Amino acid sequence: MGHFPSWMLQGAHHYLKASEVLDAQNLPHVAQVNAAIGMEILLKSFISVPDQHPGTSGETYKLDSAALAAAHQHLKSVGKTSHKTADKHDLLTLFHAMPEAIRSSLSLDSQEDSFERYRDVFTHQQPASV
Repeated sequence: MGHFPSWMLQGAHHYLKASEVLDAQNLPHVAQVNAAIGMEILLKSFISVPDQHPGTSGETYKLDSAALAAAHQHLKSVGKTSHKTADKHDLLTLFHAMPEAIRSSLSLDSQEDSFERYRDVFTHQQPASV
Protein backbone atom coordinates (compact mmCIF):
# COMPACT_ATOMS: atom_id res chain seq x y z
CA MET A 1 0.00 0.00 0.00
CA GLY A 2 1.49 3.30 -1.08
CA HIS A 3 -0.55 5.67 1.07
CA PHE A 4 -3.14 5.79 3.79
CA PRO A 5 -6.52 7.50 3.56
CA SER A 6 -5.91 10.65 5.61
CA TRP A 7 -9.61 11.13 6.29
CA MET A 8 -9.66 7.73 8.01
CA LEU A 9 -6.68 8.68 10.18
CA GLN A 10 -8.38 11.96 11.10
CA GLY A 11 -11.65 10.18 11.90
CA ALA A 12 -9.86 7.65 14.08
CA HIS A 13 -8.06 10.46 15.90
CA HIS A 14 -11.37 12.26 16.57
CA TYR A 15 -12.99 9.14 18.05
CA LEU A 16 -9.95 8.48 20.23
CA LYS A 17 -9.88 12.09 21.47
CA ALA A 18 -13.63 11.91 22.16
CA SER A 19 -13.04 8.78 24.23
CA GLU A 20 -10.56 10.71 26.39
CA VAL A 21 -13.12 13.49 26.98
CA LEU A 22 -15.88 10.99 27.76
CA ASP A 23 -13.66 9.10 30.17
CA ALA A 24 -12.79 12.36 31.96
CA GLN A 25 -16.55 12.97 32.29
CA ASN A 26 -16.93 9.62 34.06
CA LEU A 27 -18.57 7.90 31.09
CA PRO A 28 -16.23 4.91 30.80
CA HIS A 29 -18.54 2.63 28.79
CA VAL A 30 -19.24 5.27 26.15
CA ALA A 31 -15.54 6.16 26.13
CA GLN A 32 -14.64 2.51 25.55
CA VAL A 33 -17.00 2.22 22.58
CA ASN A 34 -15.61 5.42 21.04
CA ALA A 35 -12.06 4.17 21.56
CA ALA A 36 -12.98 0.87 19.87
CA ILE A 37 -14.53 2.70 16.91
CA GLY A 38 -11.39 4.82 16.62
CA MET A 39 -9.16 1.74 16.71
CA GLU A 40 -11.32 -0.01 14.12
CA ILE A 41 -11.04 2.94 11.73
CA LEU A 42 -7.29 3.20 12.36
CA LEU A 43 -6.69 -0.50 11.68
CA LYS A 44 -8.91 -0.38 8.58
CA SER A 45 -6.88 2.54 7.24
CA PHE A 46 -3.90 0.20 6.94
CA ILE A 47 -5.79 -2.43 4.93
CA SER A 48 -7.84 -0.14 2.69
CA VAL A 49 -7.11 -0.08 -1.03
CA PRO A 50 -8.33 2.43 -3.62
CA ASP A 51 -11.60 1.28 -5.12
CA GLN A 52 -12.89 3.95 -7.46
CA HIS A 53 -11.41 7.11 -8.95
CA PRO A 54 -7.83 6.48 -7.72
CA GLY A 55 -5.65 9.55 -7.49
CA THR A 56 -8.57 11.99 -7.49
CA SER A 57 -10.40 13.86 -4.75
CA GLY A 58 -13.28 11.41 -5.27
CA GLU A 59 -11.12 8.39 -4.50
CA THR A 60 -12.97 5.71 -2.54
CA TYR A 61 -11.63 2.70 -0.68
CA LYS A 62 -12.51 -0.88 0.11
CA LEU A 63 -10.98 -3.31 2.56
CA ASP A 64 -8.36 -5.69 1.23
CA SER A 65 -10.49 -8.85 1.19
CA ALA A 66 -7.47 -11.12 0.68
CA ALA A 67 -5.76 -9.69 3.78
CA LEU A 68 -8.97 -10.13 5.82
CA ALA A 69 -9.38 -13.72 4.61
CA ALA A 70 -5.75 -14.55 5.43
CA ALA A 71 -6.08 -13.02 8.90
CA HIS A 72 -9.28 -14.96 9.49
CA GLN A 73 -7.63 -18.23 8.40
CA HIS A 74 -4.72 -17.54 10.74
CA LEU A 75 -7.06 -16.93 13.68
CA LYS A 76 -8.99 -20.12 12.86
CA SER A 77 -5.75 -22.12 12.72
CA VAL A 78 -4.72 -20.95 16.19
CA GLY A 79 -8.21 -21.41 17.65
CA LYS A 80 -8.96 -17.73 18.18
CA THR A 81 -12.14 -17.56 16.12
CA SER A 82 -15.04 -19.86 15.37
CA HIS A 83 -16.68 -17.55 12.82
CA LYS A 84 -17.17 -19.03 9.36
CA THR A 85 -16.19 -15.78 7.65
CA ALA A 86 -14.01 -12.82 8.60
CA ASP A 87 -15.65 -10.26 10.86
CA LYS A 88 -14.84 -6.80 9.45
CA HIS A 89 -15.37 -5.23 12.89
CA ASP A 90 -13.22 -7.67 14.89
CA LEU A 91 -10.18 -5.72 16.08
CA LEU A 92 -8.04 -8.87 16.29
CA THR A 93 -8.86 -9.85 12.70
CA LEU A 94 -8.11 -6.30 11.51
CA PHE A 95 -4.86 -6.33 13.50
CA HIS A 96 -3.74 -9.55 11.80
CA ALA A 97 -4.86 -8.26 8.38
CA MET A 98 -2.35 -5.41 8.63
CA PRO A 99 0.97 -6.06 6.93
CA GLU A 100 3.41 -7.40 9.51
CA ALA A 101 5.99 -4.76 8.55
CA ILE A 102 3.55 -1.97 9.45
CA ARG A 103 2.55 -3.63 12.73
CA SER A 104 6.20 -3.99 13.62
CA SER A 105 7.22 -0.46 12.61
CA LEU A 106 4.42 0.96 14.77
CA SER A 107 5.31 -1.40 17.67
CA LEU A 108 1.76 -2.75 17.66
CA ASP A 109 2.79 -6.37 18.11
CA SER A 110 3.15 -5.78 21.83
CA GLN A 111 -0.54 -4.74 21.90
CA GLU A 112 -1.98 -7.92 20.41
CA ASP A 113 -3.42 -8.97 23.79
CA SER A 114 -5.33 -5.67 24.02
CA PHE A 115 -6.75 -6.08 20.51
CA GLU A 116 -7.86 -9.58 21.50
CA ARG A 117 -9.36 -8.48 24.83
CA TYR A 118 -11.35 -5.61 23.25
CA ARG A 119 -11.89 -7.21 19.84
CA ASP A 120 -15.68 -6.93 19.90
CA VAL A 121 -16.39 -4.01 22.26
CA PHE A 122 -17.97 -1.95 19.49
CA THR A 123 -20.23 -4.69 18.14
CA HIS A 124 -21.16 -6.37 21.42
CA GLN A 125 -21.39 -3.47 23.87
CA GLN A 126 -24.75 -3.58 25.62
CA PRO A 127 -26.65 -0.29 25.88
CA ALA A 128 -26.93 1.07 29.39
CA SER A 129 -30.24 0.70 31.18
CA VAL A 130 -32.37 3.82 31.19
